Amino acid sequence: MLSLRSIIGLSFLILTATTTALCGAYMEREAQITLRREVGSMLASIADGMADKINGDMRHRASQALLLTQFGGLTDPVHAQRTVDEIVSLDPTASWIGITDAQGNVIAGSRGILTGKSIASRPVFLEGRKGLFLGDVHDAVMLASLLPNPTGEPMKFVDVAAPIPGPDGAVVGVLAMHYSWTWVRDLARNLLRPVSNHEGMEVIVVAREGTVLLGPATMIGHPLAFTPRPGQRGWEERRWPDDHAYLTGYSTGVEGAMVKDLGWTVIVRQPMDKAMQAVQHMRNRVYLVGMLLAALLGGIGWLTAGIITRPLRAITKAAERIRQGDKDAAIPMVGGAHETRILSQTLGDLINNLVTSNGALIASEKALAQMEDIAYQDKVTALPNRHFFDHYLGLALARAQATDEQLVALYIDLDGFKPVNDLYGHDAGDAVLWQVGARFSAVLRQNDLIARIGGDEFAALLPCDGADGHAEGAAVAARLLAAVAQPVSIQDGGVTVNVGCSIGIAVWPLDGEDAETLLKHADAALYEAKKRGKNRAVHYPALVSELTLGPPCHD
Repeated sequence: MLSLRSIIGLSFLILTATTTALCGAYMEREAQITLRREVGSMLASIADGMADKINGDMRHRASQALLLTQFGGLTDPVHAQRTVDEIVSLDPTASWIGITDAQGNVIAGSRGILTGKSIASRPVFLEGRKGLFLGDVHDAVMLASLLPNPTGEPMKFVDVAAPIPGPDGAVVGVLAMHYSWTWVRDLARNLLRPVSNHEGMEVIVVAREGTVLLGPATMIGHPLAFTPRPGQRGWEERRWPDDHAYLTGYSTGVEGAMVKDLGWTVIVRQPMDKAMQAVQHMRNRVYLVGMLLAALLGGIGWLTAGIITRPLRAITKAAERIRQGDKDAAIPMVGGAHETRILSQTLGDLINNLVTSNGALIASEKALAQMEDIAYQDKVTALPNRHFFDHYLGLALARAQATDEQLVALYIDLDGFKPVNDLYGHDAGDAVLWQVGARFSAVLRQNDLIARIGGDEFAALLPCDGADGHAEGAAVAARLLAAVAQPVSIQDGGVTVNVGCSIGIAVWPLDGEDAETLLKHADAALYEAKKRGKNRAVHYPALVSELTLGPPCHD
């Protein structure tokens, strides 16, 4: 059982820990809301920046293509070759640039690739001949085996093409430019690098029809269900097809404002657990500080409780000594709080009064014990008397009922006792009663009871403990008859007398279901034993069995 000091210390500890847990939970919830909003806005801003950068780069390349087509000399193969080589050297994202004649034959290609070949069937020529053309992402076809590919990944291009006008305004050729799609991937990587917490952050670019152009390898080329409408920007918490929750920022250009005819959507996402790492770190710090604070306040509470309970401990120790019987112990007068002083004084007065009362109580208890012994004991034989026998019979019957066992009642009356009393006097009679009672006690078992119920009459109760009641009664009756048949010394001069006894036997519940009936039938069996010649035992009902010393008596 906890002491008062421990209870106070634990109360401080539990109160502080509970307060810390509640405050920590509230702070975590508020921090999650705030951080979710901040990270979501940041992801939307990154998506905006990515969209603006792609848009700006494509506009620059489109403007560059239109500007180049306005210079003369592009129909001259030498001048055209020098021009495309210079552009490629200045822009590493340009995988291939070529100039064709009006029929689609390449008259100049960067690094000499495809020079003299026809690209008349390729969209970059067909669409570029009509006007400024910006082509969506596509796999390399003719250039797949001609360009260096250190990564080994399939090459993808974004096309820019513009017609080359002649002096009369007629189209005399096409300027075709293939830009590597790795440009967008590098752009996404550079945008995320400065972000402080970019763990798990991914950039996804989706084409107008919903196909993933850039993103995780398992998503590229597959349709994406989440495609915001043109002109939308913002963020939301969304569960993606991989069954993970992400904070998702997105930006879609207004038609024609980003890149004409492309309609790409930029999405930036980050797993919720990564985005909320700052909250988790804060929660851990709060709980750590809370535990330290709880331990500190628990220690302070423990020390404070020690000061408060020191007088109470002194009173408790004194009370324990008194409980253990130390007569020299006394409740001390202690200082401290007013209530503690009153308590020690009151307990001291109470103990003194109890000590005084206890002396009288002990004396009374001793007197009562002596009176009870007198009330239950026969003064001649020192055996239990009739009053005790009746009380014990009720208890023995209750036990027999509970254990479902039989109980034997014996009624015993001495034979030949009256002549001894008349001839030698009452002292001699008392001596006979005392010796016979001692002999009866000696032959009975420890859990049997023998009592003197008046004059020369005795009664016995025999618990059977599973044995047959009549057989048990017969065996005990035989020992009693044998014991009382021995001569009894009544005087110091060696005078002896002979007495006998008659015994009536009744068994519960066979011969009576209650105490009154059982004793009545035992007495009837005793009467039958007397009637049949004495010095014998008779069962109830009569003649069930009989034991006798000497020759049987014939009625």
